[in-house]
Amino acid sequence: MTEQLKYLILKDLSFRFKIGLLEFLLPWILIGAIVEGSKTFASYIIFFLPAALFTGFIMFNCYLEDNYSTLNFLKSLPVSKKLLIREKFLLSQLFIIIGIIEIYIFYLLLPGIPFPFQLSHLFIYTAVMEIYFGSYLYLFYCVNFFASRIPPNIYGCLIILLSHSGIEFQTISVSPPLAAVIMVASLIINYLLMTISIKKMR
Repeated sequence: MTEQLKYLILKDLSFRFKIGLLEFLLPWILIGAIVEGSKTFASYIIFFLPAALFTGFIMFNCYLEDNYSTLNFLKSLPVSKKLLIREKFLLSQLFIIIGIIEIYIFYLLLPGIPFPFQLSHLFIYTAVMEIYFGSYLYLFYCVNFFASRIPPNIYGCLIILLSHSGIEFQTISVSPPLAAVIMVASLIINYLLMTISIKKMR
């Protein structure tokens, strides 16, 4: 199972590697313009890092798989639907970790940017990503690709509204214990969404 999971992940990463790499580098390319613009918006850029990777790899592959013949082909492979879904959820976790690493690099190289690097903010950041990615994959596997586009639209609108509110992310005060509880709850929700997706895959 481990070998099959590894090959499924490599399949998704290699299938759209060039575009995915571009979306990984995009925040680095645009960071100068972001810094010169709104400081409030710059504080929310951390939420775009894993989201860009998610869009470049998982969402595009889901778009390709949103086809009756493709879905039937995937189901005919010697791989269980449980493994197919687990692979997408696992890959999304990898993108969250990569996003945190990118944040840390930005934090070290660009001290002028108001990146939040307190533990409580990283917990909240992780919780938001878990809910976003989990809800997207759940809607894709249990409803359809059109329905799965709802979370990205809501996510993008919320980030824009918050960035225009004048409230910088690092100024939002959440105690570390509460932030930890929120993150653990989001991990549980993500796991439940994966479990339901496996049981109710269309």
